[in-house]
Amino acid sequence: MTSWIRLLLFFVASVIAGGIIPGQNEYNQLFCEAGVFRYACPTDYNSACCPAQWLLIANTMNSLSMFITFLFLVSGIMFDILGGRKCAVLGCAVLSVGFGILAVLLRLLLLLGGGATVKPSVETTLFSLGVLTCDIGSFLVNVGFYAFLFHLPNKQALILSLSNSCFSCASFIPIVISYFMDLMGCNLPSALLTYGAIILIGSGGVCWITVPSLEEYRANALVVLGMPIPKRSVKGWEGMKKQIRGAIRVLTHPDHIIFHKILVSVLVTGWLPAFVYMSMANPLGQEIFGEEGGGNGFSLGISFLKINTLIGLLVGPACGVLVDFFQHPSDGLIEVSILMAISLAGVAFLCGVANSMVQFVTLICVCVSQTLMLLFTTRYAVVFAYPNRIGKLSGVIIALCGTLALVLILPISLSIAITGSYLFPIRIASATGAVAWAAYVVYNKREKPFPVSPVLLSEDESEIAKIFGVSTIEDAAYVANMAPKALLKLSASTKVADLRRLSDIALSRGACERILHVARRNCSQTSSDDIQRRRSRQISIQKQFPVPEFA
Repeated sequence: MTSWIRLLLFFVASVIAGGIIPGQNEYNQLFCEAGVFRYACPTDYNSACCPAQWLLIANTMNSLSMFITFLFLVSGIMFDILGGRKCAVLGCAVLSVGFGILAVLLRLLLLLGGGATVKPSVETTLFSLGVLTCDIGSFLVNVGFYAFLFHLPNKQALILSLSNSCFSCASFIPIVISYFMDLMGCNLPSALLTYGAIILIGSGGVCWITVPSLEEYRANALVVLGMPIPKRSVKGWEGMKKQIRGAIRVLTHPDHIIFHKILVSVLVTGWLPAFVYMSMANPLGQEIFGEEGGGNGFSLGISFLKINTLIGLLVGPACGVLVDFFQHPSDGLIEVSILMAISLAGVAFLCGVANSMVQFVTLICVCVSQTLMLLFTTRYAVVFAYPNRIGKLSGVIIALCGTLALVLILPISLSIAITGSYLFPIRIASATGAVAWAAYVVYNKREKPFPVSPVLLSEDESEIAKIFGVSTIEDAAYVANMAPKALLKLSASTKVADLRRLSDIALSRGACERILHVARRNCSQTSSDDIQRRRSRQISIQKQFPVPEFA
């Protein structure tokens, strides 16, 4: 089985095991109709889902999605420990357990629907636990994409784009669940149990067959790079904290800290419209079109999920292919920022138009901005971080943005609860985002803040020097027969060809001869220093204990 076929099959399996957050808008509708948080409705409300109930589910989902952003920090560490295959299979098992928890809660709500209710605290705990377990499982499955990086070494950006795209494609899953319920005449708990079994047996089996094991990943890395990679780059909790502290030190580097603060602020404004559409598209559509909808069975929520799936299938991989041709990581970031400003401006101007075709255009703008946001964050991390810290830096950035976005989601929810309008906050958020990204483009063109090479910490320089068997960057540059700046730029590259060139230089005959020269020089310097210290010590002793004159 070729690597491309294995990657394609795993992509399908990871879409099936995509979790809940990507399709939360339709899941919100299903959970609401199944009676989750029914206690929020007035006692005389007779319909299946009341506005207060929907808003509570949406806010809970948004809060959980913000918390889940912190999983970006540990996903790479889990891959480092278990490898892609075990992570993916374990993720399928965890995901099926999460759907089992939700199915038990929904079955309990159905059984007690006649009058008695589950305690709100118990219901909220079970619901949150089920959603979190599902999405933890989906992140573990997604880590399996990393295992293909050295099977297709010249398509690494495409592989990472596919790992992002599978979440967008997974937003279509709740529509399939709804269709399955109508076709089989079953309720939501039964459908979720069936779905969990499909993930455990189907996706889990495909992951075991297709995803490279940790041993296979290391063997391919040896062939591609010409040298073995470390068996464990992160060891224990202390190692993980050290990696995260390193990412924070890169973000707080005095030369770039202002630029990073500006970026995080801009990213947050760009994320807000996508969050609102992900969780509140259905009531937003009712406000735009009225209770009769957009005509011809048009549903804003379902249309959002369909378009998000298509964008994930088409735009995400296309961006990955394009990025693979870039010569420098910062290439294209200005263009992505311009597209972000245009997309958000389109949302701000068109979101309130009661026309289904106009709303399709609006949804395309929302989904494109969401895809571009992930692409921008990943490439930004590549610009500023040494290769072994890219995942941690992007995880810290996403976690920061998620935390700040949650703070801003709360006043948006309060505004909706007070005014009953979903349209007003989405207009304000998208217009603010468009202005922020346009200003960011102007700032970038004026200041040109992107560095030529990533920020290297002292431990990064030590790692580079170790490749050449020396202890300093200056000695490593001498061994490589390169200028120090050129060596740092080559070492910081994420391109496989550059990494292979680096290992070839380190193992060349000329490098070996220069290493011996450095060793002799350092040994001579050490001996000279030692002799000098001994002479200084003898002089000091003679001054303390002078020789008597009669001697």
